[in-house]
Amino acid sequence: MMSHFLRVRTWSVVFVALHGCGYFGYEPLISRSSDASTSDSAADAATCSAASPADYCVSLPHLSSVPVIDGIVDCGLVPRPMTRQGWYSNGNVPIPSSATSRMAAAWHADGIYVYVEVDDASYYPATRMADLLYCGDSAEIYLDSDGSLGAAPLYDSPGTSQLLARSPESSAAAEHWGTVYRDKAIVKAWRTAGFGTWPRPGGYVLEAFVTADDMELVSWALASGGHVGLDVGVNVSTSDGSAGDCGTRMGQYFLRESSTMVDPCYGRPYCEPRAFCTPVLDP
Repeated sequence: MMSHFLRVRTWSVVFVALHGCGYFGYEPLISRSSDASTSDSAADAATCSAASPADYCVSLPHLSSVPVIDGIVDCGLVPRPMTRQGWYSNGNVPIPSSATSRMAAAWHADGIYVYVEVDDASYYPATRMADLLYCGDSAEIYLDSDGSLGAAPLYDSPGTSQLLARSPESSAAAEHWGTVYRDKAIVKAWRTAGFGTWPRPGGYVLEAFVTADDMELVSWALASGGHVGLDVGVNVSTSDGSAGDCGTRMGQYFLRESSTMVDPCYGRPYCEPRAFCTPVLDP
């Protein structure tokens, strides 16, 4: 098993012009140095075989090893800036310029890996009541198991899920508290070591490895050349949202939205799977 001790972050900066769905600008290249032991280094090297695409909406790299969920982007993956589409706010408040984020994604035979890095100097998670997590700072993953979106504008049932993760407290502890939705209805609590949110300087991180059980599937065998449906959302709160009435929630933005701007959600992915991008699974 890979050690989580003596892990060191190394930072280098590359400037890459990005084009295509969901991304823009420049980004830092984040990498992990080798762990203390030889076996750990070998495990990291296997995981690092993934090569980050310029656009995770177009393709997802393959992870040869199950990713380590520890709040650090998996080796070989570069988080790409999100364009913040479909801003949905309380009281028509404009999106703050500082509310930005980056994401990375990849696939393994057993599931989909998603990493979201949120910039938010003052984040306030909501109460842990299942139906109120979006009232405070939180991040969401939208997934369809095969990218076919056959029941659109409804979610495939099962096969399409909205997975909402509460942001961490300001302490150093990780948070593993979330809710799984389908068509805006709660399916179950999301309580697994396969995902978590962690504080980071200037914000927080969501990291997850979503498996068949998370998606309410009996099995989920992913293979090169297949597709999945994918979207990401970020909820932004202005102050302590623990009151539980969403009154302090500023708004929400997404990686993608649909051009189908009709009720009930005007192209937003929580009830319109056609908002999802459908990347191919790279070899």
